[in-house]
Amino acid sequence: MFGWIVQALAVLLFTSYACSGAKAQQVTSSSASVTPFRLTYTPTRVVAHVTRDVTVRCEYDSLSQTRLEKVNWVRMLKESSGRWQLVAEVRDVDTTPRKMLNVTASGRIGQDVRNTFLEVTWDVASEETYGTYKCEAIGFDKDTHGFAVELTSQVVIANENMTATDILDLLRNLERDVADIKDKTKEYEEFMSSFGGNYADLNSGHTGVAYIRNEIDTLHHEIDCVVANVSSLTGTVESVISNNSTFATGAVISLNTDVRQLKEKVKHLDRIVISLNKTSESLAKDVSDNKKDLSSIDKQIGALENIVHSLSEQVRSYQKKFENLSEEVSQLNERCAAVANASSSDLSTNVLNDFSKQHAWPRGKFALPRPSAGCPADLTFVGKGDMSLTSPFQNGGRTNYYYCESSGAIERKDYWPQGSYCINKVFDSACPSGFASGRLNFSYADVKVYNRMGEYVSSVLEFCCRSSGSASANTPMVLPTESIFMLYRRGGQCQPVQGMSVKTYTRMIVRVPPTCDPDVSVSSGAIPDVRYSTDCPMQLVVCHYKKL
Repeated sequence: MFGWIVQALAVLLFTSYACSGAKAQQVTSSSASVTPFRLTYTPTRVVAHVTRDVTVRCEYDSLSQTRLEKVNWVRMLKESSGRWQLVAEVRDVDTTPRKMLNVTASGRIGQDVRNTFLEVTWDVASEETYGTYKCEAIGFDKDTHGFAVELTSQVVIANENMTATDILDLLRNLERDVADIKDKTKEYEEFMSSFGGNYADLNSGHTGVAYIRNEIDTLHHEIDCVVANVSSLTGTVESVISNNSTFATGAVISLNTDVRQLKEKVKHLDRIVISLNKTSESLAKDVSDNKKDLSSIDKQIGALENIVHSLSEQVRSYQKKFENLSEEVSQLNERCAAVANASSSDLSTNVLNDFSKQHAWPRGKFALPRPSAGCPADLTFVGKGDMSLTSPFQNGGRTNYYYCESSGAIERKDYWPQGSYCINKVFDSACPSGFASGRLNFSYADVKVYNRMGEYVSSVLEFCCRSSGSASANTPMVLPTESIFMLYRRGGQCQPVQGMSVKTYTRMIVRVPPTCDPDVSVSSGAIPDVRYSTDCPMQLVVCHYKKL
């Protein structure tokens, strides 16, 4: 009873802290580089639809020290759209963890902090697996005698591209899975033969046993064919890998899903056979006293008939998929031959075009001026209404300014390309790698900068700029080309972008005081090109990019 009351108080106090925004005590170890609890995941390389048994585990780090005398609550969280979403949790009054995602969860709150853990597992990695995770341990602080929270370092499970080698490994796994199903089918055949022989007197008029035996024979033959097809296809895939070709993954992923479903049906078939076997043992003791169980056996045999028939249909479907996959491999070999005969300039153009279509924006937190066509893909509009930097408007002495922001929540592999240009710096974040920061201070004027929640931040426009010399300034850089976007000009000319046309615009930011003194706006660091007109408005020079 007392433990339940303590748990209720812990939940109430922590919920109150989370809702009110008050600063709860955050406990860390004496070492700045080690936290009392740690968060890890295995394996370290995760490929969607391929990697099996992906596990994220939160546990006490035995090499560190904790100030928590007793842990009452452990939560695992995942970042989603700027917020932390609950993945799973375990409390000291729970017998099993509670989960929110499609995972298997396990964990416990031990009397000793060292025996406390929480982990989640995906049977096979999916898009849901990727993201940023952290773990929180909540309990009594033995020094302050109050509630405290100990946090783990954040871990990021990033998407790994599927390679031809991954596909080959997957096919080999499928080959083993189908071989296991073949062995299980033999076991079912032996069981049904034994069952039919032992109870021939009771089932002399029943066709179920004979039907199942025939279906198992057919299924056994079809699985042999599938195993042969897998072996043949594996050799073909190895040939594709030796030619450095890109492999079509869709059919293999679909096949992997189908085989997993087939394995689940085999598990269900196992349960039915076990149940049927138990029933037969009971009948063997006293057949005359257990005639009522024959009705149950008939129903189970009927279910077994349906499952075996479904397995047979499933295997025939696999044969068709393997045939289609073989045809795709043949087409890929033809494409490899065509690529080998193509000129280097054609290959370079195709690679750049494919890269531009498929590549996301570079890594880091940043913002771009918003064009009238709207924000590019993967970037978030920040502001109100439907205005953009291509049509700013004056509202008394104010200029409205809108932009498109990347949160940087998903870590990209690619850095920003070399060149001479500027982007907006996101408030309270560092510039991406390779950029220098700068600012324009308008504290003398009615210029206000707001964040995405509509909160006033400062009277300073902050930028991230880079200058890579004349050679890089004239070399087209590669960025996504599917949407219109804008960059700030730096160095007197717009940086060319592969596959995009560019135009230069000037946009008034603010009208300086009557002195027309450009120095009134205090600038520091690296900033974009700025112009001053005769009637004293300050203008930023922007480059407008549009797909050719």
